[in-house]
Amino acid sequence: MSSFKEVDLPGIPEHIEPSWGISIKKLTSIADVEDAASCTSGREVKITPVKWASWLDSEHSPIREFKLAVTCTGMSYFTSVHFVRHKIGVEHYVRSHRPDRAGAERSLEDLVTHRMSLNAQSLIAIMRKRLCGKAAEDTRLWATRIKGTMSRHPDEYVRILAEFLRPECDYRGHCPEFKSCGRWKEHQNGL
Repeated sequence: MSSFKEVDLPGIPEHIEPSWGISIKKLTSIADVEDAASCTSGREVKITPVKWASWLDSEHSPIREFKLAVTCTGMSYFTSVHFVRHKIGVEHYVRSHRPDRAGAERSLEDLVTHRMSLNAQSLIAIMRKRLCGKAAEDTRLWATRIKGTMSRHPDEYVRILAEFLRPECDYRGHCPEFKSCGRWKEHQNGL
């Protein structure tokens, strides 16, 4: 499967992480999604880019066969913990902070490599929370980096998936948070 890596994009504040990288690797292909869709429909299915976008929008079950490995290097352990909270359709691999394995005490500010093996549905759900204006700043920054890296991926189907990564308020049409960041109100008023 294809792999794409991007590091140190301009415009990212240096005080957040001095060095970072994101790698997006396809673990399955659109053919795997077609196989699943053919099984559920009882006929041969071919997925064009336009059809892929409509399936992502409707969140039909075969999109869960489109799987990626997203590897983030230079992420703080603190931020990694926010991503690890997501459990459905994703496996997380993060360096242990246990002193007996790490060799010493570690802090939440230590940088780690965080790998997520996940399907398209899971990534959409994670990004609804992590692109939200109420998410921690560093977490939102990493979510934005992941989306940006995907939007420049050489695979068209990965780029299309990136278009469907958006905050919860865009998805729901309102802000469900107890205390809104104000983005949805500004969006409604055309600001």
